[in-house]
Amino acid sequence: MKLFEFFKNLVYQKFPGFIFRFLAHSNDAIADLKKYNFSMVLNLDDNAISRPILVKGEYEQHVTQVLLKYLQHCKPELYFFDIGANLGYYSLLVASQCPQAKIYSFEPDKNNFRLFTTSINYNQFQTAIAPYRLAVSDENKTIVISNLGNQANYGARFTGNTVHELRNYVHGENPYYEEIPAVRLDDFLADIPVDIVKIDIEGYEPSALKGMVNLLKKNHPIIFAEFAPSNLKVFGKIEPQEFLYFFTNLNYTINLIDKKGQVIAYEQNINQLIQDFATYQTHHVDLIFTPGRKSESNPV
Repeated sequence: MKLFEFFKNLVYQKFPGFIFRFLAHSNDAIADLKKYNFSMVLNLDDNAISRPILVKGEYEQHVTQVLLKYLQHCKPELYFFDIGANLGYYSLLVASQCPQAKIYSFEPDKNNFRLFTTSINYNQFQTAIAPYRLAVSDENKTIVISNLGNQANYGARFTGNTVHELRNYVHGENPYYEEIPAVRLDDFLADIPVDIVKIDIEGYEPSALKGMVNLLKKNHPIIFAEFAPSNLKVFGKIEPQEFLYFFTNLNYTINLIDKKGQVIAYEQNINQLIQDFATYQTHHVDLIFTPGRKSESNPV
């Protein structure tokens, strides 16, 4: 029995009449996230994102909870950048909560992008979401992306300048590599008054942020970012402290979202965050960078 057939039967047994439908002749399924009033097209081969959403009806509950607090008071035309959109969960969430929002989403992987754009059309979010099958970097150039070569993290993509560079870090049995155009957002979206940025690109964040520094200085958006020190060293070619200094030098304060959805304010105390991270025994944590020197544990 195929893996997805086994999973299908298991879910039907555990959740009779559950809120998703399997698409014929594929491993794709449509999940109705009724709690947030949108649907997603997902792939059952994806253990990291699709299956948790199928079972829980949401993704990264702690981050979702905090983002929703900001969206409660979104202005009529909120501008949201989703860098590393993957299957589009956060773009779709913002579109569902802020119907007049303008969302610019970047996802270079062809499989993720197919599912994401299908979800946009299914929800009729074409006016709100502008999807781009592009990477984001510090220059307008061609870069290389690769999957991990296994199903453990189906949606994750590593980014580098050459295939040779990535081969040292991709250890799965069947990896693929693809050249993708990358854009510098200070050129590509220079006139967009961005309010919120979500960025999660597996350690390549420093290059993307360097290419949008003028947008950050001009608009001072709130930034949700994954902080994965090991990825930053390998793919960002930067020390974790240096990554954090990028934000404090722009007068941002640092906040950590714990797994309960509580926001822990670090102000600009980089050393304390690095010390605390060493005790967490985790690959990454989720941070919010807020403009100004005073952190806000409660954004509403």
